[in-house]
Amino acid sequence: MFVRPLCAIALLAPLAACRIVRPSTIPQEEPYVVVVASSRLPRTRPWISRFAHHTWFDVKQGDESTWHRVEVPGDGPGIDDRPVSAAQVRSDLRLGRETRVLALLTSDEAKSAAQEIRRLAAVYEDSDVYRPIPGPNSNTFVERIARRTPGLSVELHHNAVGKDYAQIVHVGISATKTGVELETPILGLQAGLKEGLELHFFQLTFGIGLVPPALKIPFVDRLGF
Repeated sequence: MFVRPLCAIALLAPLAACRIVRPSTIPQEEPYVVVVASSRLPRTRPWISRFAHHTWFDVKQGDESTWHRVEVPGDGPGIDDRPVSAAQVRSDLRLGRETRVLALLTSDEAKSAAQEIRRLAAVYEDSDVYRPIPGPNSNTFVERIARRTPGLSVELHHNAVGKDYAQIVHVGISATKTGVELETPILGLQAGLKEGLELHFFQLTFGIGLVPPALKIPFVDRLGF
């Protein structure tokens, strides 16, 4: 009686994998583009941290020479808003790791979102603080900015440690704009149409995704059904 469920899992898992968007597919003809991208930490980092994901913004405001990367870089505080080449943005690898596009905006929607992302980054409240665990860190920065940017909906990778960091207590909408979250420094809960149901324990995520269906557990990639 387990044959049909197993067959369904085998058929749907490749479909979930096909949802991964590569940076090399980002359109070139659009004058305004906003990209939220993610990759695992490089293999040069201590083994215990190599499962974690780093997230950043790439924004284009004009021709192909106007790309900027907005992120909290490295292991220290500070917001980096610097020019990058189109080739860097469209590379499917960063520091030897696969890069995934988590969200992509174009046209007028991207024009206003790009302006807001860079404006919010310039006044980001925790720009002088950096803690890999529990946060605030690079993923905290992206999650907060995305949540505050109209028109931008993104689900960060469940291994983006720090994405749900709250200094005391946070209650509000999620970064996908399709759910709600209750976060404390130790425990958190998130529920929504895109993110499904997540439990956060010391910034480790345990959950069930809905779009596409998947298990989300620490240290490994999404286990798609």
